[in-house]
Amino acid sequence: MKTGYFRPFLTFNMFFLIFFSHQMAFGKIKLPDLVSDKMVLQRDVELKIWGWADQGENITIRFRNETYNTSPDKTGKWSVQLKPQKAGGPFVMEINEITIRDILVGDVWLASGQSNMETPIARLIDRFPEINVSDFNKIRYFKVPIQNNVESVQENIAPGGKWFTGTASEVMNWTAFAYFYALEAYEHTKIPQGMLVSSLGGSAIQSWISQEHLKDFPNDLIDKQALSALNSSKLDKGRNLWNQKEFNDADWQKAKVPGKWKDNGIQAKGTVWFRKNFELPASMEGKFARLYLGVMVDSDSVFVNGKFVGATSYTYPPRKYDIPGGILKQGKNTIAIQLTSNSGNGEFVADKPYKIVGDGVVVDLTGEWKYNIGRDMSQDEDY
Repeated sequence: MKTGYFRPFLTFNMFFLIFFSHQMAFGKIKLPDLVSDKMVLQRDVELKIWGWADQGENITIRFRNETYNTSPDKTGKWSVQLKPQKAGGPFVMEINEITIRDILVGDVWLASGQSNMETPIARLIDRFPEINVSDFNKIRYFKVPIQNNVESVQENIAPGGKWFTGTASEVMNWTAFAYFYALEAYEHTKIPQGMLVSSLGGSAIQSWISQEHLKDFPNDLIDKQALSALNSSKLDKGRNLWNQKEFNDADWQKAKVPGKWKDNGIQAKGTVWFRKNFELPASMEGKFARLYLGVMVDSDSVFVNGKFVGATSYTYPPRKYDIPGGILKQGKNTIAIQLTSNSGNGEFVADKPYKIVGDGVVVDLTGEWKYNIGRDMSQDEDY
């Protein structure tokens, strides 16, 4: 099914959802990642603040000259309802010994969906150079970490979520649509805007619809037996091995890049690894460089000299990855790409740049590469 689905923004009247509950520990009190510095609270509605604590712990919350008291239940959970707040900030909230700073009160929005919500703002700076000097502290962004599970609804989110402002030092953490929507909303209302983004580019449309609402479309329901077989099937043979610089790929077959898998004789549905050696002068030893890998079908993970430098989860974005200082060496270097196409129509799209650029040096990456099949799902048992 096509993945161009767009889920509209929703006003988040009940700002804190139960499933945002990855725990941040501080003493005897634990808080979800979402309740942290730079957060935005929804104005004009009752607000739920919650967390966890040891038995017998008394919790006191102080916010905007109001005090709220509670204690944990038998499972250690606690929560309080804050009275509706007027827009403004920044404010400070104290929860026992924890101090949460730079809190704003305004409008909070939930953005979810696929590639149109996932597109990173870094892809737009050539067209909108003003992003590099963005100075908007009244707009905030929280990206829900990716947590794939098709079998059941999850109560917790994965660790790593963090609030960011719209200032130049933090704006590169944003997704593009969230930034421009928040900016437009702030310019219109002049009150703080908070963006909660839960998105995954290239995800199937069915993953955004509950199993209950898919009952009218039985072909789209989860096949439990097939899922079990998939989870127990063999993993990618090249994982944590074929990305290494010194791996011996002498017996691998040859392929031309750019090009389609099928045109190179690759008949597989799953993951294929590609490797290429290239030479660099002494002037590039340890230097920063920029890696351009055109467009690939579908998802990729890229390694230079065994070090991970970037990944993209779906077809459309141009691949532009930074090679940090300290990775490149004088003489022989190696690039390895783990490319996955579950349909078997993998491709390095033609008429796109495939090169490394840095310090006046350009390395052409087109031409002959080596490849090996890491996992062919059509060969998996019960596929």
